Amino acid sequence: MTTNGRSWDKVKGWLQRLRPWVDPGSYRPLILLVVVALGVLLGPLALDVVVAMVFSLPPWFRKAFGQGLVLSILGIGVIRLWRVKPSDAWPIGSIVGDEPPRSAADRWIPWVLRLGVLSLAYPMLSNPDGFGFSDWDFVLDKFEALRRTILVWGQFPWWNPWSRGGFPLASEPQIGAISMATPLVLALGTPAGLGVSAILCLLLAVEGAYRLAWLWFREPWAAAAAAIVYGLNGGVVIDTSLGYILAMSYCSVPWLAYFAFRIGRRFSDGLWLGFWMAFVVLNGIQYMSLYAAPLTAAIWLRAFRVQPSERRKALLLHTAAAVGVFLLMCGWRLSTILLILLDDKRERVTYWNETPFTLFHYLIHRPSPHWTGDFNAALGTVFGELTCYVGPVVLALVVVSLAFGWRWWHTLALACFWLAIGSLKWYQPSAWLMDWPFIGSAHVVTRWRFLGMLGLGLAVGSVVARWRGSRRWAVRALAASLVGVVAVDFLVLGHQQFPLAFSVRPDPELFPGPPVPEIVNVKSGLGYPCSLRGYGVIQGYEPMLSYYRNAPTLRLAREDPEYRGEAWTDRGTVEPIFWSPNRLIFQVEPGETVHVNQNPSSWWWANGRPAFPGRRCAELLVPFVATADAQGRLVLEIHPRGLSFGIGLHVAGAILIGLAWMMLRLRPERSDVLPPDDGSSSFSSKDAPTPYLDQAGSRGVV
Repeated sequence: MTTNGRSWDKVKGWLQRLRPWVDPGSYRPLILLVVVALGVLLGPLALDVVVAMVFSLPPWFRKAFGQGLVLSILGIGVIRLWRVKPSDAWPIGSIVGDEPPRSAADRWIPWVLRLGVLSLAYPMLSNPDGFGFSDWDFVLDKFEALRRTILVWGQFPWWNPWSRGGFPLASEPQIGAISMATPLVLALGTPAGLGVSAILCLLLAVEGAYRLAWLWFREPWAAAAAAIVYGLNGGVVIDTSLGYILAMSYCSVPWLAYFAFRIGRRFSDGLWLGFWMAFVVLNGIQYMSLYAAPLTAAIWLRAFRVQPSERRKALLLHTAAAVGVFLLMCGWRLSTILLILLDDKRERVTYWNETPFTLFHYLIHRPSPHWTGDFNAALGTVFGELTCYVGPVVLALVVVSLAFGWRWWHTLALACFWLAIGSLKWYQPSAWLMDWPFIGSAHVVTRWRFLGMLGLGLAVGSVVARWRGSRRWAVRALAASLVGVVAVDFLVLGHQQFPLAFSVRPDPELFPGPPVPEIVNVKSGLGYPCSLRGYGVIQGYEPMLSYYRNAPTLRLAREDPEYRGEAWTDRGTVEPIFWSPNRLIFQVEPGETVHVNQNPSSWWWANGRPAFPGRRCAELLVPFVATADAQGRLVLEIHPRGLSFGIGLHVAGAILIGLAWMMLRLRPERSDVLPPDDGSSSFSSKDAPTPYLDQAGSRGVV
């Protein structure tokens, strides 16, 4: 019997149970009518009473109740994961060679997906001379500072003097200055390099989601459906047209889940998991990076529990290798970032308050190609943070997937969209999490919807997998056609929206002046045009966590009446004999005090000693004052805090990889290769459909 036949039998069984309640010869229809009438009459009143009782409670009690509820749900989830047994269902069989034979579609569908994503490079780079629109200018500003520091000054980009008086650059948590985009920026220029990097991030997201879905469905059309919904949905398209922030962070989520699922099978899977963990830190820690952490941890815990007891040691050694690769790749950045985050004083400010109805509206509302016609900084940002278009076809398939049973991807989607609807009401979980470390500082809670897209994509993929396993060619063709319709819709949307990314024309009035060899600070302006010609911006973008755009500062712009240059003494303006982003040298009178128009920092050293010990990474309201030595020489240099410890982390990572590898080789049996099939596999198909060949020769799922 086919899957559809069994489903129809279930429907007939439900109808048989319902028949006594509509039998005219029974009292049950009358009882049902009375109960429904009373429910319609008294239901709203009961709801009002419950709401009144809840809001009569003190706010602190409601908040404590909500936080307790979150902890209870998390506790139940952890207990459920810990009770998983090796005999439970799992997407990957416990033996080698469990994959079904590959078909032609397995080979050509991934390449069609890749070519479709790469085609988006054309609209992204259609304005090669343009400036960045919206948040693109913020990212272009950072990477132009990196490019100038490396190519013009030949230095490592530790410090960005062009941003609000000076801030760390390579250790900026939210921007990965040393990342996959860096060689592209250095080779192609800042706009072109970042544009290509954004397309590569989309490609990584689609490829990772495809492989993750393949673990469960083993069907190319189903895997493609999940990859398209996650990697190319309307929310991703709009957000990428407005900036690089989402693209650089969401692409690693499916890869982390993929290798967390596979951990314990091969030693190389542990190495790859460590690579993607390091990729997150190097490419920029953003909202999706925080959201991926609990998902990856839950998957790893389940992977540990489903392993037979004799293989759990191997899994732990693979995990140790993952940690080793992570430390080996990003030890320097990890240590310097942690010290910056410990100084973070970001306010817990949040203002999102949506409803399930507005969420549904944004899920089906397809943005117009000209939605930015009335764009302004406030309204445009709000729309970009709410839109999450997937269309009616995707939503219909998600609803159909519920008929086949509740799966973990439904839980993921429900939890993420519930977290995304707001952070003000007592029934919104994000309001309960605002006091939690790290999660509380991620105040744009609507970005949870991007992780929810992974759940929607897998739900769609589960339906496509079942329909592609049908014995009816019409059902199989319908499934493939729906995947094609959704793919074309998203790709067309991308071609419509991506020209917006660098659509700001380089008009002369956008530049603050002719190029300058050394920094000159101006009051305000677009970040990229200013840094392109060597100007710093005092009232620029939020340079880092807890440092806001309009925060008061002692740094001066050339428009200020008190401006005396970028450095001065009591005698007047003084020019350095050498200037670079990371190093300044002055020659003044012996013992003379020099004032510098940059932010004091615990990273600055003066004549071989810390100039501002005990300070944060940047102090806006502290004067930058340093004293020359007896020869009148003052050397100011950047020495990142925590760098020596970070180098130690690199060494520790290499040692950890070596120890894990040697301990695996010393085991009596090879633990990094799965045992041969002895017929004792306990692979079940409750959550993961089992591949089979139908009479037509195409692969389906039971």
